[in-house]
Amino acid sequence: MLPAKLTETLSDEQLTNHRQHIMIEVEAMLSSHYQTTTSDEVKYKILLNWVNMLQDFTAKEIAEACREQMKEEPRRKPNEGMIYSRIQNSRKRQLALMPQNYNVDNYRIRKNPDAEKRKKLCDELLGKPIFEDLLNKVHIKKIGSING
Repeated sequence: MLPAKLTETLSDEQLTNHRQHIMIEVEAMLSSHYQTTTSDEVKYKILLNWVNMLQDFTAKEIAEACREQMKEEPRRKPNEGMIYSRIQNSRKRQLALMPQNYNVDNYRIRKNPDAEKRKKLCDELLGKPIFEDLLNKVHIKKIGSING
């Protein structure tokens, strides 16, 4: 089983940042190839196609696949399908090397774990509420009015 899709594990803000990173990576890779003069709208549409195809992969996987593509076929202008295939093949090779009893689901990151469950788990692991001891030791001074 392949790792979880990033679109299912990242927050909206993290996903936006990830998509921007993909655009930068793709533009950097494509800048070394001949490019026709296109309008900004067309350029954006091209980058959007790349982002939509690659957004479920990590930045590291995308960068490695882009480097491999440029190293192995430097004269051929890459497209999003080539990079997608490289990442999928890389993942399949990694899965083939994993032990048979390895379960990827146990290592997936949840998008928004429940705060109460996390607090309860921390309390169980530490033996008492995390900040209770700290709050008893810290003295907070009341600061007077700014005007007075």
